[in-house]
Amino acid sequence: MIRFTLLLLMILICSCEARLEDDIRASFSTRLLDINGDPVQGAQVTAANYNYVRTISGSRLHKFSIDDDFILGEGITDDNGEVSFLMLVDGGCYINFTESDRLNNLFIPRSQLENNLAVQIPEIRLKQLANVQVEFVNTSGTNQIFTTDFKLESVYCNRVYIDGEVITDPGCEEPLNRSNFFNQSTDDGLFEFEVLFPSVIEVSYTSPSGVEMTQSFAVTQTNQRYEIQY
Repeated sequence: MIRFTLLLLMILICSCEARLEDDIRASFSTRLLDINGDPVQGAQVTAANYNYVRTISGSRLHKFSIDDDFILGEGITDDNGEVSFLMLVDGGCYINFTESDRLNNLFIPRSQLENNLAVQIPEIRLKQLANVQVEFVNTSGTNQIFTTDFKLESVYCNRVYIDGEVITDPGCEEPLNRSNFFNQSTDDGLFEFEVLFPSVIEVSYTSPSGVEMTQSFAVTQTNQRYEIQY
């Protein structure tokens, strides 16, 4: 029985693949600014192999389990908004920034750590949550059914560090909680989103004459509404 137990233990140990890369550390440093360009003091900055997610109601939720997820490093911004720390390397990682009602994250692919295992970003602006309404209003009397598409900086989207730049993940899309068709029934042209701001929403739709139309709207406040007449 003892031999069987030892054999089983050895099999389990051999079958476990190490998640962390052995004896590899990377450095991270940046300066956090708020939407007005002022330094953010006392913000917690955490490197992990997971990212924070929001519930539908907008409240914070950690995706964390002791079996699958690791905190790789962390620090607190100083009076000038600066932070730096060493972190373990576990492939790519998420840098989560949390302070007050702001919650942002940044994904760093493993390939961006290849050269000198250091990420130095001069500054990052923390964005805030905005509730936005975009409403299509039928002023032409047409009964044609339209579809629309939105490009926006959703709370579901990560920012990504690529070749020295912080960009919004170009492949991320806002999950609509309804169809993107409108003018099928009365008052079905209202679309609502949670987005990060400051940012820009790009709206594409087809006009009554069949022409593809695109409009852009700047999101600069926590609650905004835009009207598109068709």
